[in-house]
Amino acid sequence: MINVTRIANLIHKLSYFLVLKKITLTEQQVLAAITNLDFRTLGTEFIDLLTNILPNEQEVKAFKNYESDGKPLAALSPTDQFLIQVSLM
Repeated sequence: MINVTRIANLIHKLSYFLVLKKITLTEQQVLAAITNLDFRTLGTEFIDLLTNILPNEQEVKAFKNYESDGKPLAALSPTDQFLIQVSLM
């Protein structure tokens, strides 16, 4: 779905942030905080990071096409699965 180079950059950015800031949130906690607009839980640096890694218009369209083709979302990489969840919010 997403360009392999972009995925590598996203993983690097997320890993770097999580290691340096020692955030101990699970993916589900991050998604819940985004849904609830819980900025205190996420912190401004994490929100800034999210704005840089959110799927672009072309990627959102690719996700929607993938889903409308009846393909299983579970077959996507963990990064793609996370980003599709965020993009559908």
